[in-house]
Amino acid sequence: MRKNRGFTLIEMMIVILVIAVLATIVGVAVRNAGERSKQAALTAHLTTLNNAIQLYNNDMGSFPSDLTALTSTTNSDPNYNGPYLRSVPAHPYGGSWSYDSSTGVVTP
Repeated sequence: MRKNRGFTLIEMMIVILVIAVLATIVGVAVRNAGERSKQAALTAHLTTLNNAIQLYNNDMGSFPSDLTALTSTTNSDPNYNGPYLRSVPAHPYGGSWSYDSSTGVVTP
């Protein structure tokens, strides 16, 4: 009697099913990576902005009128030790920062 050494249809279907499950898991992980990186960038930018605002407040005794004041290279006040930022970081979601100059709070 001669034995075939090939794969059965059931074995092939199980292999395809395992590959499909793994591809789905990898696809979900890759799809969520972009969102996680945007959230990390948002957190980092907010921390940077808030630190720069606090440094400005410590030097000047008041909060900056707007975020671009943190990047100014010239200021006639002798307490000014800026610029506090090279540039205002871009919002990771494409929007703009909401800044309240009376409290010094930046929100996304």
